[in-house]
Amino acid sequence: MYCTAEDMIKRFEHDEIVKLTDKDGTAGEIVVPVLEQAISDATATVNGYLSGVIRLPLLSVPENLNRISADIARYYLYDDVLDDAHQAARRYKESIDYLKLIAAGKIRLDMPAEAANASATNLAEFYSAGSVFARDKSKGFL
Repeated sequence: MYCTAEDMIKRFEHDEIVKLTDKDGTAGEIVVPVLEQAISDATATVNGYLSGVIRLPLLSVPENLNRISADIARYYLYDDVLDDAHQAARRYKESIDYLKLIAAGKIRLDMPAEAANASATNLAEFYSAGSVFARDKSKGFL
């Protein structure tokens, strides 16, 4: 997880998180499973962009990933009731654009050297038995 419930409360105020997680208003407090699901979904989104560029899981969470993950989780909590002009929708779009730049290698994360130098694992590998139609094997045919 790149952000926690505490991070969400610090960034977006307790009352907003209560409103977003207590959809029917009966609990009167933060509904933790709803908040944790949004954070988990945001983490999966971030991992989708980072997995081809950086070895996961990260040893430590850079501050910008904490912010991005919190913005994405907040957007998910709003559950499609936002228009594009809402601050949460704008921040979500900015976060996704930022992740795309990281995935494209145009922006680097501020991470410890050992994590930054790590390459992705479980990549496809291709092996070839060599060329069938190489000039040196064609015996004058090519």
